Amino acid sequence: MSSLGERPGITVSVELVAAQGSPQGVRLPSVMTTGRSCSLRYDQGTALSNDGSALREVRRFDEAITALQDAAAIFRETGDRYGEAIALNNLKTDQSAESA
Repeated sequence: MSSLGERPGITVSVELVAAQGSPQGVRLPSVMTTGRSCSLRYDQGTALSNDGSALREVRRFDEAITALQDAAAIFRETGDRYGEAIALNNLKTDQSAESA
């Protein structure tokens, strides 16, 4: 099992396991979390934060701001203070770029 990294309250590790019915020698990843389980809601926050960054790159600031506001709210809801801080920082950057 190898550790992918740590964030406050979350440790994600990956363990390769043989898939049932798969050809011999083929192994598929299985993700295990400790400390706090990753939720679909957390994944939505991550996706929205990534969308906000991509939208900033193509100068679609209104959409980027909306995505980052939603991401910050989800991170706040799930207790991910680090994710919330990153989303809010990116939000301020986009708001400044939009008004420039």
